[in-house]
Amino acid sequence: MSLKKSKSDGTSENVENAAQKMHQIYDKLFKLVFEHEPSVNLFVRKFGDPDIVNQLDFNTLQLDSTSYLSKKLEAYFSDMVWKAAWGDERIAVAFLFEHKSAPERYVAVQLLGYIHSILDRDVRAKRPLTLVLPSIVNHGKRHWKPKHLVQLYPKKTESLHRFVPNFEIPCFRVDAIEDQTILDLPDDTVLKALLLVLKHGKDENAIQQFFPHFFSFYENHPHLHHFLEPFVLYMSELTEIKTEIVHDLIETTLSPKTKDGVMTTYAQFIQKGILQGKTEGKIEGKIEGKIEGKIEGKIEMLWKLWRKGFAMELMIELSDLPEMTLKLWITRFETLQKCRLEKKTADETAKIVQLTGQQVSDWWAFFEKMEKIR
Repeated sequence: MSLKKSKSDGTSENVENAAQKMHQIYDKLFKLVFEHEPSVNLFVRKFGDPDIVNQLDFNTLQLDSTSYLSKKLEAYFSDMVWKAAWGDERIAVAFLFEHKSAPERYVAVQLLGYIHSILDRDVRAKRPLTLVLPSIVNHGKRHWKPKHLVQLYPKKTESLHRFVPNFEIPCFRVDAIEDQTILDLPDDTVLKALLLVLKHGKDENAIQQFFPHFFSFYENHPHLHHFLEPFVLYMSELTEIKTEIVHDLIETTLSPKTKDGVMTTYAQFIQKGILQGKTEGKIEGKIEGKIEGKIEGKIEMLWKLWRKGFAMELMIELSDLPEMTLKLWITRFETLQKCRLEKKTADETAKIVQLTGQQVSDWWAFFEKMEKIR
């Protein structure tokens, strides 16, 4: 997709809306990961100021569930605040993380609003004031150093600047982090996957190079499996890589376990019409074959063709299904059959193939019926 500014056809507004939508998608992914304690813990340890990290009690690190934003602003800002005890006097420190994808002139004003809200709550609760440490996580390509509040005033007012609240705003530039530094991060925090998406989400060559690492959290960490669905969805929305290339990457770079998880998640989104194929034509949002009690339609035909060993080109022609949809369902068939032979329960299998337990039972019943006919 390529949008160019135009004064006459309103495309400039389209560009702005597209950029805003893209930032919101990035922001959702950022918030998803930065609500995960191990990821924040690792980020602070790895990239935080040593003066802060060395005396921080990481055992007390917890997410502040209070929102310091109005409902109107919640869609535009991250509003991520984590608190922990610091130093011998157990001072409460709040890490305020704000995600940015482009320079913003008045970010100091925005952060000052956060700081005021946090301190105001302390005063009203009659507790010691929290030491608020604002930070910007910037994944934009432009080098950007946020202006301090005092820098927003004219230089001729310099004699009065002593009356202006002032605070540092550390800016973590994701594009300045070495790839190897990111790859060396452990898989059990999803921080690695987030930083790779933020740094390389628009670079097709880099996506192909690092593709296995986008999903490395899935392989041996069942407690992180709930991250797979949003990562597949957000990556699909953020990248412009063609669907057939994505499929090849899934097939050739991922382990069997991770491949099954990613592929079935893709299939689920395509069935629901959430994803459109980035290839010639569109991948159908709905698959005509339904699995509700009686199994019928194109997917049943596809299963029969697959079991008989028909060539891919012939299956596409006979089933009249897009190649990507066809490949996704074949992967699902393989997983269903494998789980059946391994005596897994329908509910266990349902979690793997992203169907309901009843749908899994229906498919297994269909398998048995077809085997008896053969």
